[in-house]
Formats: sequence, structure tokens, C-alpha cells
Amino acid sequence: MDILVGVFIAALWMGPFLLFDSLPRGAEADAFDPNQLGESMRQQTLTLRLLGFAVVTPLVEELFVRSFLIRLVDVVDKGGDFRDAPIARFSWRSFLVVTLYFVMSHAPWEWGVMLVWALLTMAWFYHRRHIVPIIVAHATTNGAIFLFVVLSDARIRDAAGQPIDLWFLL
Repeated sequence: MDILVGVFIAALWMGPFLLFDSLPRGAEADAFDPNQLGESMRQQTLTLRLLGFAVVTPLVEELFVRSFLIRLVDVVDKGGDFRDAPIARFSWRSFLVVTLYFVMSHAPWEWGVMLVWALLTMAWFYHRRHIVPIIVAHATTNGAIFLFVVLSDARIRDAAGQPIDLWFLL
């Protein structure tokens, strides 16, 4: 189920940008360039990006945010130790702080989809009550976005029939 949740959320993340040409997107200059190390190094560059995007980022973000930050927010004013707070215990304060952190840690053009992603993954985290399922869902989301971009770049067209450069999603 964690993998299905990840794929579903990946579709929700990409969908608005694929359906609505008028939505702001990352600047072309900020988009990931798979040839940044040269065309001969494209596969190695993509492999490194995949590892960072779908393995390192989900692991580090989830450990920091949902294992540390979410619990710290609940005990910091009481002088408590975050390690004494249980994983995935709901409180409005930690829910709102972590949701805000996730949204604000992304580029402004991503805030709308990031808010949806944060709310859905928070709900999934509270439902599953463990850190590993959310790491798997996050890794699946990022991996699915990566694969979609690599396999579909320049094949998806906007309303005017022009190919969409999907590298902004990475």
C-alpha cells in the first residue's frame, strides 16, 4: 500500500503542471540538466540524480522531519526530550509546523502541490504510525516522478501542441 500511495501522490504532484499550462513552473535555468556533465556522462548523471532524489532525500527528510522535528515541536517548550515523544502521535501544533516546514522548504511555484503532498503524507504517517512506510511512500513518489520525466520528456504536449520540458519537476 505504501508504494501505491507513493505513486498516487506522484500523479497528484505532476498532474496540475501537466493539465494547466498557466501554472507557474520552475525557471528553465533551474531545471535539472541530465547532460550537465556532458552527453557521454548522461547515464551516470541520471543514476546519481535518481539515488539522490529517490533514496537519499526521502530517507534524510523523513528522519529529520517526521522522526525528529515533529516530536521536538511537541516537547521543546516543556524541556522534554524529543526521543521520549512517540512516533506519529498527532498534535495540531506539530502537524501545522511540519506541514508549514515542508511547504516552505520548497520553491514557491511548488507550494500548492507541496501542501497537498504534505497533508496526504501526514495523514498516511498518522495512519501507519511508523517511519519506514512514509520513507517508502516518499521514495516511491520521487522515483515515480523521476521515471515519468525520463520516459516522457518531450512526449507530453501543452494545449498549443508544443512539447513540455519536464525536467523542471526534478
